[in-house]
Amino acid sequence: MVAGGFSIVSAERRSVADQKSQISAFRIAEQGLEIFLIRRDSLLKNTPGYSKIPGVVPDSARITVAGGYADVSLTADSSAHQ
Repeated sequence: MVAGGFSIVSAERRSVADQKSQISAFRIAEQGLEIFLIRRDSLLKNTPGYSKIPGVVPDSARITVAGGYADVSLTADSSAHQ
């Protein structure tokens, strides 16, 4: 009985820890995307094939923020041009 209760508590703690990790990862991704959208030109201006027009060529950058980094990629949706 005690072992079963311990198992449930342990599983609940893992679940809460997993949720915290997911929230942290989402926060990092959201911050990275926001920085990319605001500072795209300054982040990519020295990149080969850079275009001032977003989406002409696929753009990508690694954005470092507190707690980690986000790899952000911008690609044009070809169906949007039809």
